[in-house]
Amino acid sequence: MSALITVLVLFLGLLCCLNILLTVGVVKRLREHGELLAKQGGASESNVPVGLAVGEFSAITLDGELIERDDLPDDSVVAFFMHDCLPCQEKVPRFMEFARSLPRGREQTFVLVAEDDGGEREFAEALAPVARVVVTNGMGPVAGAFKVSTFPTMLRVARDELGQVRVSANSVDLDRPADAVL
Repeated sequence: MSALITVLVLFLGLLCCLNILLTVGVVKRLREHGELLAKQGGASESNVPVGLAVGEFSAITLDGELIERDDLPDDSVVAFFMHDCLPCQEKVPRFMEFARSLPRGREQTFVLVAEDDGGEREFAEALAPVARVVVTNGMGPVAGAFKVSTFPTMLRVARDELGQVRVSANSVDLDRPADAVL
């Protein structure tokens, strides 16, 4: 009987070791996958469809200005960032350079920074010189008006022939001069 118990204990021990090895392998693959996603810097295009009619919204900017959908001028760039999102952090310096080169500058740029843990205020204030910036709790109604669900998302909006504000492009090439893009 003791030989059977010994064999059973050895079998269970080997099974546990195999389980640990497989778990370590899975964790390693998940880390590699996460690093690859982080290196990509997010999708080049958002999940927001071109032609989407932007919903009604109103928000208060860091400067205390009320901004609504109809306040967005033609060919505006609208960006959605989260301060603790690595791809967002990587894109913000290029985005700021791009925004500075827009013909109408700050008037033509609108940024939403999603609030999540209180550290977003400094991040948002850094963007304020080049854009009208709104900080919202989580995704908030502004992101809902644009149907945004991922960060970073950068869009262009323009009015259609009926005056409706629509998404005209669901990606912004930050490496091209602003006047070549808009």
